[in-house]
Parts: sequence; C-alpha cells; structure tokens
Amino acid sequence: MLRLPVDHATFMAHHFEQRPLLCRGAVDKDEVEWRDLDDLLQTLDPNPAVLQLFFSQELVAPQTYLRDIFHLGRKRLQLDKHRFYELMRRGATLVLNHSEDYFSAACDLCADVARFTHQPTSGNAYISFKGEGAFAGAGAFGKHWDTHDVFAVQWIGKKRWRIYEPTLPLPMPHQTSRHVQNTCPAQPSFEYVLEHGDILYIPRGWWHEVDSLECASWHISVATYPQNIADYLLWVCGHALPHMLDARRTFVENATPPDFLREVMQALTQAACSEELQNEFSQPARRQEIPHTQFHSELFLVDPDAPIPLGASICLNHLYAFGATNEALKNGRPQLNSAGRELMQLVQHRGEITWQGLQEIFKEIPAAALRKTLLDLIHQDLLSLKLPRS
Repeated sequence: MLRLPVDHATFMAHHFEQRPLLCRGAVDKDEVEWRDLDDLLQTLDPNPAVLQLFFSQELVAPQTYLRDIFHLGRKRLQLDKHRFYELMRRGATLVLNHSEDYFSAACDLCADVARFTHQPTSGNAYISFKGEGAFAGAGAFGKHWDTHDVFAVQWIGKKRWRIYEPTLPLPMPHQTSRHVQNTCPAQPSFEYVLEHGDILYIPRGWWHEVDSLECASWHISVATYPQNIADYLLWVCGHALPHMLDARRTFVENATPPDFLREVMQALTQAACSEELQNEFSQPARRQEIPHTQFHSELFLVDPDAPIPLGASICLNHLYAFGATNEALKNGRPQLNSAGRELMQLVQHRGEITWQGLQEIFKEIPAAALRKTLLDLIHQDLLSLKLPRS
C-alpha cells in the first residue's frame, strides 16, 4: 500500500498536472531484492522490446548483449552474461519495460498507483550500477520530459533527480523533447535525492535528469495513461457529427456558407458539454481495462481450507476504485449477496485492510462464511489479496 502525504482529492487539486510531489518512505523497503533481478534475468525472454540497455543516452544494439542459442532444436535469444556484465560495469542502464506483465511487485505497485490516481498505469524498471571512469554515476537519458505523468519509485539504492520548469506544458504523446533539449531551463526548480522507499511524482512536460550517485540503483517509473480532452473531442466528433445534417454536407472550397459551419460548431459544443456523452465516453474505457491481479494457487487449487495469513492485505481492484464502485453495484455488475456488498463498500471506504482487521469488524459473520465471501470477491477480480512477503 502507498503511504502518501496527500489524499486523492488534495493531489488532484494541488499537484496533478501542476507541480511535482515528493513522498518520503511511501513504499515498503523490502518489496524487492537483488535476487529478484537475478530471477528476472534468468527466466525473462530477452525480447528487445521488453529488455533494453542504454549507454551514454543511446539505445545499445541488442546484438551487443544478446546471443542466439539452440535449445531442444529451437533457436532463441539469450542474455550474454559476459557482455551484459561488461556494459553494466561501464555505466549502462538496464530497462525492463512493462514490468507489471511479468513481475508481481511491479504489478502490485502499478495497481496501487492506479487506485490512487484513478488512471490506467504501466511501469518501466531502471537498473544501474556504479559505472567506471567518465560514466560513473552519469544518467542514461540526459535532460528530457515525458509525455505522461510519472511516479518514480526508488526500490533499491538512491538517485538524484533535478527537475526543471516545463517549456511545453502537458505535451501530447507525439510532442517529445528529443529535438529540443537545448530549450531546457538552465537551473532546476527542484532537486531531490530519492532513497530506498521514496516516491516522486513528476507531471508530464516537466524537464528532468537523473544521476545514480555512484551506487547500485533500481527504481521503477509508473506512468499513468488517462484520456485527455483532445481524445474526448475527437470521440465526440465521431459520435455526434454523423447525426448532424449540416456536418454531412459536402465541403466545397471557398463555397461552404459560414452559417453551416457555425451551426455545426454550436451543436458540437452542446454535445461535448453533455454529461450523458461524457459518461458514455469514460465508462467503456474502464470496462475494457484488464486487471493485473495475483494468482493464489494454494487458496484456490491446492487446499481450499488453507488459512489466510492475518497480515494479508485486501484492497479494491483498481478498476473498481475509480469512484464507480457503487454505480457498478447498482447496475448489477457484479451479482453480490448482502455480505459481499458490505465488504466491498468497507474496503472502498478504507482503501486497504488486513484479513485480521476484516474479521474484527465483521465479528457477527462466522469466520468460514466471511472467508468464503472474501475468496468469491477475489475470484471475480473485484478485490485484490496481497500475501505477506516470506
């Protein structure tokens, strides 16, 4: 669970798309260990779209650190340990894209940020070591801005972040900083050293550069991907214009009467301001999001009577944490009994609760019945269960 110094409403009012936010000690310090990286490197298919190396602000060619091998008569890629170690020692940065797809700690973190922001998320992990010579501690990407908001979470080690005022506020996805790096302000507005467990929120468009401080570091940048007003207006155009006679008229250069255009724009403005259309636009996007939730084979397959650890944490699936849980329940999706509704509403109000805390609140419900209700909600992906790390 995230331990942030602000709630969602305060964040939206004072930081979202406005200014950075530093959160000290916001995540548990034992979430990941270096052996987790070893496991990933050992088992992850080194697809160049997923596993990348950057050195001196350039993408390293995959053939530099990957090799072809044959296993059981099948050709596949494998990370070349010798070349990989050499590049990392020289100061390269390892990037693991979309880490939530194959690493449970990243999956949990992305879900936590999604619950807090009410937005879809994805996380890229960045790993670097001390480096040697001129590249010791040097950042891999130089000064740049991102076209999405970022929650930078320092899992291991520390990094220095320098943040500069935006020169193009709230850039669209195609508006990158690649060819305008000389426009970055000379002096940073903020400078922070992120340490183990810290989170830094950076709105899209804010310039930043990162140094690893000559120590081993593993951080993950959780990006949010909300739909913007341009997306909505394009959708409204496609939805509303075909129903307008004046919009269906042929456009003739220098001959289209201005009145037609004015009437179309007025009708389009009225449609765009419709609360009904706004809800129609946002709800399908939420329904199409696929949740990343953990599997619990022991509870559901091995031993249905296996005890749930008292410290196991329970929270809403992030898809049902966008302030729409009550609406979903009213609409009959999903079908819940009274205990299930009460439990869902409690977790929505609390944000997160332990299994022990749940039992203390619902003392009137037999433990076996409460356990069954909880597991039913988890099975339907309405609630997420996070077991303590052993």
